[in-house]
Amino acid sequence: MSLEQHAEEILLESNEDLVGEPTEDTFDRVTAHLVQVQKWKRHNLGTQILDNKFLFVKQYLNGRIHQYWANLLFANPVPEREHYIDWRWGVAALVLFVNAAGLFVADSHFQLAGKFVYFNSITILLATLALISVLIMIYKSRNRLVFKTLNGHVPILSLAVNNPSKEAFHAYVKTLSQCIERIQQQNAQRMNNQLANELAEHRRLNEQNVISQREYENAKNRILSRH
Repeated sequence: MSLEQHAEEILLESNEDLVGEPTEDTFDRVTAHLVQVQKWKRHNLGTQILDNKFLFVKQYLNGRIHQYWANLLFANPVPEREHYIDWRWGVAALVLFVNAAGLFVADSHFQLAGKFVYFNSITILLATLALISVLIMIYKSRNRLVFKTLNGHVPILSLAVNNPSKEAFHAYVKTLSQCIERIQQQNAQRMNNQLANELAEHRRLNEQNVISQREYENAKNRILSRH
């Protein structure tokens, strides 16, 4: 057994059992909820804060439904902003548009459409491809707020910014951050084995396919490095 595996087993064996899990009654005590719909991305997400202690997520993505829960005790109350624009498709759209505009201008001056059979078709094709490139750029771009685990630093909730509205979005994010801070303050005296419990939580998330094996290994290495 490697030193890393031995350290992992020691941490898991010393678990104080703070991980816990929601019960049927817990699902009746909803602190706050948020529903986000992105039809053009075929992505719907519903998330609830249960009894100020757990995060429940149910999402529909590309025809598949995935649901899971996470213990707020091991979440970072400060979310991270992820703002990404795929400029490659933007550049492609610009090049195609410039070429289409150039052909249009050339036709207006030299009446090339009458001399070349497929001239208009090429112009329309370039303009269409430019529009498609813009749509792909928008589809691939992300503007999200991501809640991650405290020490493992893996995502447990990713929210599209200002969806369904700016007010609803910020109200939910504020409530979620406050719930995380509150439960961590309430359990401050029992957090001697914080790393052990968080490692167990990451193992559970991995076993339930909430996080990938790679994310789990990275989280485990971060946690063990702090032990």
